[in-house]
Amino acid sequence: LFRSGETHFFMRFRPRIEMEAPRGYFGGVDPRSWRSFLVMEDIAATKGAQFAIPTTPISREQLEDLLGNMAKYHGACWEDPELDVLKTPNDFFHNLSTLVRMGPRTAVGMERAKSVIPASLYGHADKLWEGTRRALDLATNDGPRTLLHGDGHVGQVYITGDGRMGHTDWQGTMAGAWFLDYAYLVSTALEPDDRRAWDSELLEHYLEKL
Repeated sequence: LFRSGETHFFMRFRPRIEMEAPRGYFGGVDPRSWRSFLVMEDIAATKGAQFAIPTTPISREQLEDLLGNMAKYHGACWEDPELDVLKTPNDFFHNLSTLVRMGPRTAVGMERAKSVIPASLYGHADKLWEGTRRALDLATNDGPRTLLHGDGHVGQVYITGDGRMGHTDWQGTMAGAWFLDYAYLVSTALEPDDRRAWDSELLEHYLEKL
């Protein structure tokens, strides 16, 4: 069964969530070719949005705004029966493993990034990939399910003209445990020292908003 997460997000879930994200006007999928088509709000025109890239500096205030936005879509869809139409993190893992030999590719990536990888981690690509598999399994089977962005690194966000932070690029939409989205955003948005200093307070902020 092919499940287009982005189409479901814009046509089924987005209309009933009060959050900062583009509006969707039409979405459809051809089940034979898996091609999809979406018409959505041009937030650059309607909101003066500027799009981040993976290295865009994010302040604590901006990250707290993003976590509040995340709590809105997580809370609105908490244990929602309609989530059954979406793929899970495990579905994503199995689909990716079918297309790409991620175990060997992890080792290649580690070799290419040797100069910036801690010595204690270098050479353990097999354990790194196994840890990824276990994390996705936990996000599928442990804890209540909710709506997940699924690929919510900091390069998938935008800043409106009035300074609000929003989430875009919902192609990876899936159903699973909240902590997958939370950990992915926080770990990619901050410098390591800032993340270590603010980690507990950011989690408290998210849980309060949730």
